Amino acid sequence: MIARSEIWDIRLSPSQRNGLDKLSAVDAFQVRSVSEKRFVRRRGHVTADQMDDIMAAIGIVLEIDFPDL
Repeated sequence: MIARSEIWDIRLSPSQRNGLDKLSAVDAFQVRSVSEKRFVRRRGHVTADQMDDIMAAIGIVLEIDFPDL
C-alpha cells in the first residue's frame, strides 16, 4: 500500500482500463522526458479526470498555471 498522500502523488487504483495490477501512484516530482522509442507497448489508459489531476499536480510542482484545468 502507498503510504504517501501528498498533493503531488496521484493514486491510481487497478482497473481493466489502466492495466495496473496493484495500487499505484503518479509522482509529479519524478516527471522526466523519455524517448517514445523506449515504450514497447501500451499498458492502459487513465481517465480524463485522472489526467486532469496529474496535470494539476505537475502544475503545482513546476509552478505552472494550466488555464484549462
